[in-house]
Amino acid sequence: MAGIETTSTGHARRDYEWPSPLRSTGSVEDTGAIFHETLAALATPAPALRAVPAALGDVPTQGAQAAPTPARRLFPADRWQMRACVQACAGRDEAAVVYTSRAPVPDLTDVNDELMFATGYAFRPGTDDLIREGADGYLVGYGDTLHLCLDVIERLLADGISIGLVGKPTLDAPDPAMLARLARAPAVLLIETLADPLGIGPRLEAWLDELGFGGAYARLALPADRDGLPQAPTAGHILGALRRLLPARSGAHTARALTREELRDRAVRCIAVDDSAAGLEEVDLPAPKVIGTLDHRLAAKLGPYRFQTPFAAELRDVRLLGPHAVGFTADGRPILETAANRIDVLGRSLDRTPPERFDAPATAHLDLALSLVDLWSPLYAHWLMEGLTRLQAWEAYAEATGERPALIIDADPPAWMRESLRLMGVDADACVQWRGGPVQVERLVIGTRRRERGRVSARALAWVRERLLPNLDPAPSPGPRRIFITRADSRFRQVRNEHELLAALAPLGFEWVRLSDLPWPEQVRLFRDVEAVVAAHGAGMTNLMFSTRRPLVVELFGQKVSHMNYTLGLGTGCDHRVLCCKPDGDDLWVDTERLQRLIEM
Repeated sequence: MAGIETTSTGHARRDYEWPSPLRSTGSVEDTGAIFHETLAALATPAPALRAVPAALGDVPTQGAQAAPTPARRLFPADRWQMRACVQACAGRDEAAVVYTSRAPVPDLTDVNDELMFATGYAFRPGTDDLIREGADGYLVGYGDTLHLCLDVIERLLADGISIGLVGKPTLDAPDPAMLARLARAPAVLLIETLADPLGIGPRLEAWLDELGFGGAYARLALPADRDGLPQAPTAGHILGALRRLLPARSGAHTARALTREELRDRAVRCIAVDDSAAGLEEVDLPAPKVIGTLDHRLAAKLGPYRFQTPFAAELRDVRLLGPHAVGFTADGRPILETAANRIDVLGRSLDRTPPERFDAPATAHLDLALSLVDLWSPLYAHWLMEGLTRLQAWEAYAEATGERPALIIDADPPAWMRESLRLMGVDADACVQWRGGPVQVERLVIGTRRRERGRVSARALAWVRERLLPNLDPAPSPGPRRIFITRADSRFRQVRNEHELLAALAPLGFEWVRLSDLPWPEQVRLFRDVEAVVAAHGAGMTNLMFSTRRPLVVELFGQKVSHMNYTLGLGTGCDHRVLCCKPDGDDLWVDTERLQRLIEM
């Protein structure tokens, strides 16, 4: 492996810009202050542990306890990881030097917009963090560089390039599992902000060499400034260095993805879905009632939007493989529509596919099939909005050709998936359960997604509702209830003052409901007739698609702000209102007076 040293003229450091679409939290905190705050709050004495601003290299800070050398060197990425890092080090006997960022940084979030290092996270020295998965290469960074890397990843996604990101909070120890992942990547770019010999460039290159890494490797490190201090790269530096690496990538599974437009052109048969006589579907989402200013991420979805024409495309000689059944054409191009029509989802799916699967012989052959499997298909909300709605393409194909494709679904489907298929007239036991393949399909029918740019087709939801509701087993209607959906049984987005909230809602006629206590058909009946819903954002709110009353909805947001249920509610005519609440990590506190005012507006 030939190492490439990448240097460039330094620029003055900029403050981190917020909001970035890849960061869902507005909190910007100084990790140095969090270090001292956490250390002071510890009940037990910490071992030799000191904080060092990254700009000062390995120079002790005033008032910090000196650590003997050699000491473990750690560089957390945000306030949550810093807090977890200090707590973990306090319970160990070894000395540690903890680097702090040179400016306040935002909280890091995962691909689901949940805080990466809050709920359920435990810092383990020596363990690297998989921030994002990718198929075309990986960035490796530490500390504050990870925030800049996320901006770069977003820009490249717009160009159809899937880049992953690995955070290395422990600078002087290899993580064998993460190194094995990097060794399989077509390209690896290390982003350095610590001056030599404090950086990890030579170590990372040697570790990858030991594993037989054959891809392209580079290290981006800017020259010191006039004061001799290391400079942090900008997103532009990272983007330029990475683009110089990417032409060196190789491998059939990194071929350019087949887009929706190309799928239409290459299909041997393309059948329109939905009522084409009604013309293209358009939606004009109205502004919801709020107290204060509507979050910009929600405001961006308002106004008119025109959906693309949905269709069912028949493609010949397709190979399905990997845990999420990504489709490949005969000439080796991945089909983007089989990965939710998103390049980031495709990258994550390919990254999770064992390399040996790409050239392995087929484990089965199918003549005619339509797959409902992808990265998100096991998730409740995505299944309802993106799985059940594609059954319309399945039926359109059958009506046009007289042939009904075999349906491919996730292996060992949960009860709600089986029940939803049953109520749609599909026998789950007659479906092909996906086990990872590779599977060769002579004729694959691909139904286009009915959710575009965060907006789900109201026509598609209406089609599902009209097919499903008449098949509910006879039972008394629960009536037009007013409900609060608890998330007390969930890891994320619990309402911390739920008892206070319930006391405030009771005079307004609301009752407490835990959806996990209800069989799935009862959940559908409940939402079919519901009059009003208050809930923190979550998958259960997707049941609003079954509503026939256009209910009042108040969606509660903490640090995570998502437009999934919000656009569903507005698009189907619900009186969908929004209340932004005080975050508490991944959870939230509700101002009950503001909630009452919002309900009564």
